[in-house]
Amino acid sequence: MSFLTAAAVLITPIALISYVNERLLRLPTPVAVMLGALVTSLGLVVIGGPGLLGWADAALRSVAFDQLFSQGMLSFLLFAGALHINLGNLDRQKWPILTLATLGVVLSTLLTATFM
Repeated sequence: MSFLTAAAVLITPIALISYVNERLLRLPTPVAVMLGALVTSLGLVVIGGPGLLGWADAALRSVAFDQLFSQGMLSFLLFAGALHINLGNLDRQKWPILTLATLGVVLSTLLTATFM
């Protein structure tokens, strides 16, 4: 399965679930997507026979999720997160953010160097 096919197979149901949620349910999006994934998975197990489950298993095994996430979905997730940032709040909190980010980088560098 190609990268684009795998991305389409994974993103299309999420888009449909999000659309239905926005129109009907009005749940928080992560909750709705998780419930939709749960219902879809249970539907595959209950309704789908061995052929459908075998296809789904083979399709999921053929996807390199690390590449799919880092090369495809991460940019969309970061963009979606950036849309919800209030720049006024970010400006007011710049010193705690800068301090924690700097200390976090230094601490993780030291811990990584220590354990390596």
